Amino acid sequence: MKRHFPDSNLQHVGIFRNEMGANVVWIAEKGGRRKVRIPNRFINGACGGDLVLVERLPGQERQAKIVERLNAGNSPTPYSMIAIKAHGIPNEFSDGALAEAEENCRSIHFNGADLTDIPFMTIDPADARDRDDAVCAEPDMDPENPGGHVIWVAVADVSSKVPSGSKLDQEARLRGNSTYFPDFTIPMLPSALCEDACSLNAGVDRQCMAVRMVIDRDGNRLSHEFTRGTMRSRASLHYSQAQSMADGEASRDDSDLVPQIARLWAAFRSLESASRRREPLRIEMPERRILLSGSGAVEGIFQDERLESHRLIEEFMVLANVCAAETIEGMKFRTLRRVHEEPDSGKIAELARTAVSCGLPFARASRTTTGRLNELLDRAKNADCSDHISLAILRSMNQANYSTANAGHFGLNLNSYAHFTSPIRRYADLVVHRTLIGALKLGPDGMTDEDHSTLNGIAGHVSMTERRSVAAEREAHDRFAVQFVADRVGAEFDGTVVGIARQGVFVRLDETGTEGIIRRSDLGFGQFRFNRDKGRLTDVASNKAIHAGLRIRIKLLEAEPLSGTLRFAPVEVPWRRRTRRLARRKERRTRRGGR
Repeated sequence: MKRHFPDSNLQHVGIFRNEMGANVVWIAEKGGRRKVRIPNRFINGACGGDLVLVERLPGQERQAKIVERLNAGNSPTPYSMIAIKAHGIPNEFSDGALAEAEENCRSIHFNGADLTDIPFMTIDPADARDRDDAVCAEPDMDPENPGGHVIWVAVADVSSKVPSGSKLDQEARLRGNSTYFPDFTIPMLPSALCEDACSLNAGVDRQCMAVRMVIDRDGNRLSHEFTRGTMRSRASLHYSQAQSMADGEASRDDSDLVPQIARLWAAFRSLESASRRREPLRIEMPERRILLSGSGAVEGIFQDERLESHRLIEEFMVLANVCAAETIEGMKFRTLRRVHEEPDSGKIAELARTAVSCGLPFARASRTTTGRLNELLDRAKNADCSDHISLAILRSMNQANYSTANAGHFGLNLNSYAHFTSPIRRYADLVVHRTLIGALKLGPDGMTDEDHSTLNGIAGHVSMTERRSVAAEREAHDRFAVQFVADRVGAEFDGTVVGIARQGVFVRLDETGTEGIIRRSDLGFGQFRFNRDKGRLTDVASNKAIHAGLRIRIKLLEAEPLSGTLRFAPVEVPWRRRTRRLARRKERRTRRGGR
């Protein structure tokens, strides 16, 4: 992704060091010049080990000056700061925005409906600091809807604390969304709001936007209604806590929450059946979490377990987001929609080649559907290449983005979709809240005329900030993961080939999920022919191909945490033994012919 330095060709982030009397900065970027010299007059007070921003001197490719010290040299893991600066993510609030946040925290406007009798609860990750949404479910007592459910989703009313056009609003729009790194978070809003005044913490009254949704026993939505009011969460649960209660493993202290958990799960079962009929894309790539010590060193990389409680919250949020989109659409208002277009034919052709290389034929069709992709995922599970096919499908997808035009959501298989449930951490959701407030006449703080006139620009901007955050998060994660294995050079690992290029083979480690490269010069004995169309490297002697999805045993040759790069060499590969045998036979024939 393109860097967002003032001049990305001149400015770089790196580590300042003194090597044999020379001042140098090692650049922390993949594919860039690895080192630049710093003349003494341009050190700018930097000390060895400092993370710095440098600017190359005019006409000097190999020399630069330090323009900013980004952190102290004692910081053991500056990897997140590298990503922040490389992608130009704002990470400090202005004094004006902070002052507004403090003032708005003290202002209390509990207007609208009194929802404090509804037994809401929040269910979030264990390390969550902000709580955007709370949920509740109960049986529908309408005799004409036997087995039906009433589902409530209450969402933090950020609009009441962040007026449109204010300094807070301007900085929230600039960020576009919160950005999450292994060691810290850059929030979209100051902590006084996102962790306190707007967060739906247990036991305190909070302003909210809520939607009441009625579904039948089969999960079909019968009606919905938005309201604005005051709610009070009964509990703040982690996903694992909620799952334990649903599984009948509640502690004595949590026993009073079990009936409400049971009602949530009963409603979830109905939504699940509706989801199966709708058939959204069922990709479940494992998410890896980096555990850091107090000093910032990586202690471990763990794969979080996918629980039913995760899917429950996802189904509730999807339903609420659909209600928001359809309400706004029905009232002929413009807003920001979450759109995900159908993948193009070229990417699907590449997916088909990947599937064939795994022994999974995938015939082309006039139109790609989520149902066909789900069938491929099911067959991949039986062929023991589920993760690889899931990744290939993800890579074939167009990026979801924000737009004022309704192009539907391919991945969710929905005709109309908007983000409503996370206004603390996504500016697009705040826009949707303001649209609903104006459309439904729920207060004076809806969309302004200026907001409406700049809606297309906001859509493009928040789409960019989302991509920016994803890229920065991924790069920081890679650097931490490389640091985790950096002291194991020479060790052997298991991995999967995930890509082929002219320069070599890209492999993803099973242990960390991090990708590295086997250069063609490190492939070992033999000559290899690159076929771009088929995405293969073929050994000339044995005609054996290296392709995506191939399982491989590799040895770590190099690990550079600063750039987040890994270099491997094969240890046990399917083509090596036969390649050597044929090569020796060819050599013997050549010698006999020479005599």
